[in-house]
Amino acid sequence: MMVRTKSDLVKLRKTGEQLLFPPVLRITVGQATCGIAKGADKVFAAMKKELKKQKLEAVLESVGCGGWCSREPIVTFQVPGLAKLTLGEVTASDVPDLLR
Repeated sequence: MMVRTKSDLVKLRKTGEQLLFPPVLRITVGQATCGIAKGADKVFAAMKKELKKQKLEAVLESVGCGGWCSREPIVTFQVPGLAKLTLGEVTASDVPDLLR
């Protein structure tokens, strides 16, 4: 986004704040080539299914490489008001326990 006006800057700030301080649980799964090669697509699908099964309110997003390829798949949890939690080497079978 090009920032040309004060309004553009305000929008950019609001978007950034929502990413840093989400109003609901935000879960990201790294799905760059390295993540997919180690099963991130399966983790993402399992996460989506489990969120629906448990009727949890959350934003689930696919993101790119976080730079820790040897620990993929990487899943990050951002709970409003708490520190971000990043887990590596997550498998699809781990998902139900992670969302309890």
